[in-house]
Amino acid sequence: MRARLLNVSQESSLMQLKEMFPRLVEMHSHWLIEPWHAENAVLADNPDVAFLLFRSIQFDHRQTTFVATVKRQPATDNNFDAGQTLRIYRVPDERKSYAVEELARSCLANELDRLLDPEESTTAAMLDTINKFEEKKFVETYEIPPKSTASTSATFKLVLPRYRLTFELQQDGNLHSYDHQGYHLEAQQQFSDTLRGFSRYLVLVASNPDAAGTYLHEVTDQPEAIRELRITR
Repeated sequence: MRARLLNVSQESSLMQLKEMFPRLVEMHSHWLIEPWHAENAVLADNPDVAFLLFRSIQFDHRQTTFVATVKRQPATDNNFDAGQTLRIYRVPDERKSYAVEELARSCLANELDRLLDPEESTTAAMLDTINKFEEKKFVETYEIPPKSTASTSATFKLVLPRYRLTFELQQDGNLHSYDHQGYHLEAQQQFSDTLRGFSRYLVLVASNPDAAGTYLHEVTDQPEAIRELRITR
C-alpha cells in the first residue's frame, strides 16, 4: 500500500481541516492513500475517494487513530481537495492496528463514529451547553451509527478529551454522562450565587428526580487533575 506523508504547513488543501479541527492537525502525522495508484488497486472500487490517515507524529508508531475520506477534485486530476467532501471517522482502540483496506471499508460502510463539523446545528447546540467550561477547539462531537439494521437513527456523542468525560445526546434532549451513570448535564451550567469561589465548572444532575445529589467538575490549571465534588440536597 502506497501512502504519501503530507506536510500540513505546505498543504493549502488542508486549511479547512486545520481551521475546523486544529488539534487533529497539530497532534498527528497525516498519510494520504490515493486509490488511483496501481499499488492501491485494492481500493479501486472507489477511485474518486482518497483516504487520509491520522497517526502519531512519532514515525515508528503505525496505529491509525482517525481516518478521513476525501473526494478527488477534479475527477481527472490525481490530486485531492480537503475542501470537498471530507468525512472524518474515529478509529476505536480495537481497530487501530487494522490494515488500511479494512479501515477504508469501515468508513465507506459508515461503521465508525464520525467527527462532526463544529458549525453543524446539532454540534452547535451541544457546544452551547459547555462553552463556559471548555474551549470549542478542545471538544469533539460525533455521530454514532445505528447499532443494528433495525435502528435507522444515529445518536450523538460529546467528548471532552482533556477531562476524560463523555456524554451522549439522548431522546429526552439531555446530554447523559458515560462516566456517572444516571446523571446528565444541567442545561443551566452557571449558578448565580450558590457557589462562591468557583468560576468555571460543569454541573451534572440526577436524571431520576428521586435520586439525590449533583456532581460538580471544577476546572483546574491542569485538566488531567480535574477536581470532582458531589453536592447533596
